[in-house]
Formats: sequence, structure tokens, C-alpha cells
Amino acid sequence: MTVLTISKNYNKPEFESFINFINRAKSFCKIIVLSRPLTNELNWKKHVLEDWNLKQTEKVLKILFHLTEYAVIEEVFRISQGYPIIVKYLAEHYKLHKIIPKVEQIKNIDSYYQNIISNEKGKQSLSLFLCSNCYVMESEIELFIGEEKYYIEEFIKEHPYLFDLKLNRISLFHDSFNTFLRKHIDYTNKLNKVNSFVCESILHFEKRFLSRFSLFQLSIEQKKKILIKYASIDAFERIIKDTVDYESIISFYNQLRETIKDISANELSVNNYYDLSLIFNLVNREHLSTINSFYYTYVQSLIANGITDEDISSSDYLFGMYYYVKTRNTTLLYNRTANDHYDTEHFHIKLENEIYEEETYINKHSRAVE
Repeated sequence: MTVLTISKNYNKPEFESFINFINRAKSFCKIIVLSRPLTNELNWKKHVLEDWNLKQTEKVLKILFHLTEYAVIEEVFRISQGYPIIVKYLAEHYKLHKIIPKVEQIKNIDSYYQNIISNEKGKQSLSLFLCSNCYVMESEIELFIGEEKYYIEEFIKEHPYLFDLKLNRISLFHDSFNTFLRKHIDYTNKLNKVNSFVCESILHFEKRFLSRFSLFQLSIEQKKKILIKYASIDAFERIIKDTVDYESIISFYNQLRETIKDISANELSVNNYYDLSLIFNLVNREHLSTINSFYYTYVQSLIANGITDEDISSSDYLFGMYYYVKTRNTTLLYNRTANDHYDTEHFHIKLENEIYEEETYINKHSRAVE
């Protein structure tokens, strides 16, 4: 049994490929596709998931959110009419502020978002999150939009449950909010500004955006400039120097490799291709995946030497371990390990044992010889 989630909201060029893949794959296995209503007429057996009734909403609020006051449950249901994601948002809002937002009964998810965004300026500022398919660091908000950052900061403070917040990284929590903003805002100017800033940063050998290079919506011309700039051993030596987040370099060059197919073959010289081949071989030989004891000690040494959230921009094992050390939350590390098809049986026990052995080893050998 395979479960897939598809969306046509802003990935229209790839939508048909997903449909074709599913149509071929369903001959070999059972597939469940989760999606909001699609305009395409598909010859698949459909089942509509209805909204919760009052009893079901009450059960969810009690078990998942520990809300038992009947007046609160009744008000959440009155506003949401059992629409699951809105029930979640209202419950999170109540837990945070101890009040239910003063909004009318919600017709759909778009009307909920329209209710909570107070002005057009706020929507324009939030469109920053449409300019890439990845997180934005807190410090980057001001870099991208200057004083507009206050609209975003206040909105996040009021509605943190609408965002995925991991240390200093911010991204939209749910695809429906992304879709709502795309439908109601022309963010072309902001997109051009962000793309220009990111491109110039990378061309000046700054490391902040390297691991997210292909996740920004850069033009072909901007990608070509970056590719040509970094298609040399000299550039590689310059960018690798003093780098603590080596996974960001690996990610960057793997993304550059994918960019090659988007440009004409004669855009690069023979030397460029030769240098890139050497670099690709170099970066992909640094295979330290799942060596948790190494990552743990490395992260501890980075923190001891003043490294902060700003200095790690990759999203693989290094950040997974850094996030674990900072929060004791293993989710990112576990997901990364599972996504790379490594064994995750007894993952948490093994991780704790490896870290305990690493800490014990260091403590044991730090004592004076008696």
C-alpha cells in the first residue's frame, strides 16, 4: 500500500507527470492519493473526507489539544464547522492566547486566512515566503524586505501555528496558506528583489544561500552566471575554506550539477567540465551519513567555538544533529536517515547509546592520569 499527496496549486508543470506516474504504478500496487479537490477529471475511485461533526471535533480537542471546556469546544465548532485544519488553528490560538479569535463562521480555508490577515500591507510582506521553496532565516527577513519585517514578526508572534519554526528557520506550515497568498497577491517585484539579492550573494562567495540555491526561483541567466562562476577548482577552494557546514557545499554542487542540463553545452569550457567532474567526485566522497557519534562531537565542538544557528544553512545530517543538541528533538535526524533508506529500527535507542559512549569516552580520557 502506497500513500501519496499531490497538489496542483503551484506545481502545474509537474502535475501531469505525477498523474502519469500514478497511472502506471497502480498496476503494480495499491495507491491512496490524498488531495484537495482537483479541476482535472480523473478516472479514479474517489472518497470525500467529510468535515468532523460536533462530537468528533470535541474528541479531537480533548485528546490532541487537552481542551475540555464545553464553551470553547462549541465556539471552535461554530467557527470551523469541523473543518480539520481550522479546528487545529483555532485550538492552537486558544492555547497560546486563551481566547478564540473573533471571526465569523468560516466558509472555507481561504475565508479563514482572509479573516486573520488584517491589511493588504501584511499580505504583501508575507509574500516573501512565496519567493522560495525553502525556509527563510529570521535575520534574512530584514535583508530581503527591510522595515516590512515588522509586519511578518508581529504576524508570526500572533499566529505561530501557521508557520514551521525550527530554531531561526521559518517556513509556511500548510500548503493552503501558500496557495491563498499566491492567489491574492502579485509578488513579482518582491520575487525579483529576492532573486537579485540571492544571486549577488552567491556570486560574491557568501555561503548563506548555497545549500538553497535551486530552491529560490532564479532565472536561467542567474543560474548560468553562478554555474560558470563556480565551475572551477579555484572557486571550490575559495568557498570550502573556513567552511564549517560542509554539507551545504555538497548540496550546492549537487544542485549545480542539475543546472548543467538547463544551459547550452558550449556555455562552459572543457576545463570547466573537467574541474566540475573533479569537484563532484570530491564532495560526494565525504560520506559521513548516519555516523551519529561523529556528528554529535562535531556539533558540540562547533557550539563550544561560538558557532550559531546562522552558520548552518544545510538541512541534512549536520543540521539534524545540531537541532537535536539544541532541542533534544530527534525528528529531523530520524527523517533524514529514513529518507536516505537507512535502517531506522531502534533508531532512538541506538542514537542515545552512541551519544552516551561518545560522552563517556571524552570524559574518561579528560581525567588526569593517576
